[in-house]
Amino acid sequence: MPYVPEHKAETRTRILDSARRLFNRNGLTSISIDEIMAGAGLTRGGFYSYFDSKEELYAEAITHFVNGSAHAAWQRTAFADRPEGQALAPRDPRRLSFALPPR
Repeated sequence: MPYVPEHKAETRTRILDSARRLFNRNGLTSISIDEIMAGAGLTRGGFYSYFDSKEELYAEAITHFVNGSAHAAWQRTAFADRPEGQALAPRDPRRLSFALPPR
């Protein structure tokens, strides 16, 4: 009996979460596909059913973190009041809390 589509999406998310966590701690080159898959509770054999390469996984893990994971909620709300595409205005260094008092 084949898996339901939700199972494949959930498995992909587990792989992305494992990759994000391991890449964040150790970088791209220090982590193997075996370690990523073990962190997701899977074997290496299924990796290529979800991704073409480790580099593709790395790019998608970053995108997943920034746009789609539960960990990205703060990013969606932190700048919600800023118009789309508007850069943050530079701060006046005299108003920063760590600025030295005038002499």
